[in-house]
Amino acid sequence: MDVSYYNLFAPVSTEYTIVLVSDLHNTPYWKILKQICMIKPDYIAVSGDLLHASVNGHSIYEDIPNSAQHFKFADYAGSFLREAVNIAPLFFSSGNHELYLNQEDAEFLKETGAVYLDNGFCSMGELVFGGLSSPYGILAGTGMSRSKSESNRRWEIIFDNVNIDWLDEFEAQCGFRILLSHHPELYDTFLKEHEKIDLILSGHAHGGQIRIFGQGLYAHGQGFFPKYVSGIVDGRMIISRGIANTSVIPRIGNPIELVVVRLHPKVDSAREK
Repeated sequence: MDVSYYNLFAPVSTEYTIVLVSDLHNTPYWKILKQICMIKPDYIAVSGDLLHASVNGHSIYEDIPNSAQHFKFADYAGSFLREAVNIAPLFFSSGNHELYLNQEDAEFLKETGAVYLDNGFCSMGELVFGGLSSPYGILAGTGMSRSKSESNRRWEIIFDNVNIDWLDEFEAQCGFRILLSHHPELYDTFLKEHEKIDLILSGHAHGGQIRIFGQGLYAHGQGFFPKYVSGIVDGRMIISRGIANTSVIPRIGNPIELVVVRLHPKVDSAREK
């Protein structure tokens, strides 16, 4: 496992350490949790896919009752939340594998002590955490697409259901604004022009699964040789490669990754002189 550090300067009065957890996919987490304990973050940001909706070989788009598509039945995902909140305040925003989240799931999240950011935000002193929910819920229970044209139509439906109506209010908040957004492929269309969002924490692309000379091979939603799979974009979107591997295709040149963001106070140039 790689632990990647990003040091950013921000208009804050003290240093903050934020651990980004993405794409756990309901897998064992003890090594990850031990690493987080050693880092001692001020906050934990979970940018989606704690759950794994592809249950027992079924498609992500098949609704399977009483399955680990819900936190109540997802032992690893639920236990991770219960333990992680004892380390630091935890903020969660949904990914595509949370497409079946319901009111019971929301209550579960609340009971663990996690803050569920469902197209909303929460102020924590100098920091403001927001969460852009995955639009995939619109396809819950629809089954697999049966043709190329149907697949293309589904992508249109997904993009049509990205809810950014609340972002103006989020950007108007005082503080350093941090957005949890699972899907980096939404950046160009929906987030790039929202320049008052100071930092975006993302995942989903699994680093491109196979990486050759630093280039990911494929990512869902971006296709082959994807643009956004890892690292930092425009100095403000950090993309985790994820901390699990649930694909039948092995990760090659692409170890799992825990991301650590350290915010450092900006030096006042006037005072510096």
